[in-house]
Order: sequence, then structure tokens, then C-alpha cells
Amino acid sequence: EYIPSLNEMRLGKTANETVGLAASGFNQLATTTGAALQSFGLNADQAAQQTILLTQRAADMANVFDTSVAEALGAIQSGVRGMELPLRRFGIDLTDAKLQAEAMAQGITKAVSEMSEQEKAHLRLSAIMRQSEKVAGEFAKSSDTFAGSMQRLGATIENIRAEIGTQLLPILQPLLEAFLGITKSVLEWMQANQELSRFIIVVVL
Repeated sequence: EYIPSLNEMRLGKTANETVGLAASGFNQLATTTGAALQSFGLNADQAAQQTILLTQRAADMANVFDTSVAEALGAIQSGVRGMELPLRRFGIDLTDAKLQAEAMAQGITKAVSEMSEQEKAHLRLSAIMRQSEKVAGEFAKSSDTFAGSMQRLGATIENIRAEIGTQLLPILQPLLEAFLGITKSVLEWMQANQELSRFIIVVVL
């Protein structure tokens, strides 16, 4: 099971400002992305670093192509696995010809057709980051626009809701348990006194 790193958790706390995501949404995406990257041979530190970079790039892509960060990051995850189609709407080409060009740019002479899945996954990651470089920083540029402000506001409100829930839980838990206890006692009494219960219900209603 993938556990988000300290850096990822720190970014999660400010994700409402940096990528327009509530902490819960960022942590969920970080977990699935990190797990996928580790399955392709990256260690925990590498997966954490790449997860942060990919989430930031997904926010930039989402801003330019008018979609959600989750959808953009999902397309990236699909691309790393070898599914080309989801990334085409973002102008990213992961055909073998493009991957071979990426390999040559890195000084790799091995043919893509002869590479292992892990090797191709690493190559796809590089190609995704290189081809999406043109949109890098777009989320930050739009942060002061109305749409950007509304996105950050929505994420911030979600964080506040989660925090309020966390703070109130210790107070509400005993009250809920007490309420359930009372409810159970009432139901037991009604089962034991069915005629009287029906009479009371008729009178009340």
C-alpha cells in the first residue's frame, strides 16, 4: 500500500492554493498516482517526487484545457501505463515514434520495441513532462482570475468542512452513542408493549 510522503502531505495542506484541490482530494490522487509509479519500479522517494510534479503539471493542464485536475492526472496515469488516447486531448503524443524520439533525446539508442514495461513507463513519464512543458505554470498565472479564485475558494471551503468535522467528532461521538442507546431502549419498550405503542402513535398522530 502506498503511503504519501511528508512532502506530499505538506503539499496536501496547501493544495487548495497550489493546485486548486482540497487536501482530501489531493491525498486521494497522490495515493493512486504514487502506487502506480511504484508499480513501475520507482522507490518511495522517487514516486513521491514524481507525484508532486505530475499533480502540479495536471493542474496546469486542467487550467488550459478547461477540465478537472483529477481528469488531467487520470489521463497522465493512463499514459504512463501505455494508453495513449486520454492524453491526446491535451496535445501529448505517446506513440512509439514519439517515444523513440524521446529516447534519442536522452541518448538512449535501444529500440522502444525492445524495452521492458518499466523502461517504457519511465520514457513515457519523460515524454509527458517534456510535451506538457508549454503549459507549465498556467495554474499559477490564472490564480488571480475569477475562475481561479473560485476554484481555490471551493477547495478551501472543502478543507474547512473537513477540519470542522474533525474538531467536532470527539464532541459528537458520545452524543451519538447516547442517542443510539436511547433509540435502542425505546424500540425494545415498543416491542414489549405493542398495543400501548400503537395507541400512543395514534394519539400523537
